[in-house]
Amino acid sequence: MTALATYDLSKDYAVGFWRPRPYRALDHLTLEVEPGEVFGFLGPNGAGKTTTLEMIEGILTPSAGEILFKGMPVGIEFREKMGIHIH
Repeated sequence: MTALATYDLSKDYAVGFWRPRPYRALDHLTLEVEPGEVFGFLGPNGAGKTTTLEMIEGILTPSAGEILFKGMPVGIEFREKMGIHIH
């Protein structure tokens, strides 16, 4: 069982004032982190690193895909274990 996994995770934003159009900040990210494994995000500005972490933390809602912590959808248990407090 993976410790943390994302499957086809995507995030779209509407950009533009008069005629908002979709902008895809993250496009179908799939990753699996095994227990005891260390990983990091590397990439240029605008690659979706912060967006991904904010969705994992529950700050942003994904447009598509799923995030699992120990096989279960990310929720309060994950945030408590990671020390994430959203007000």
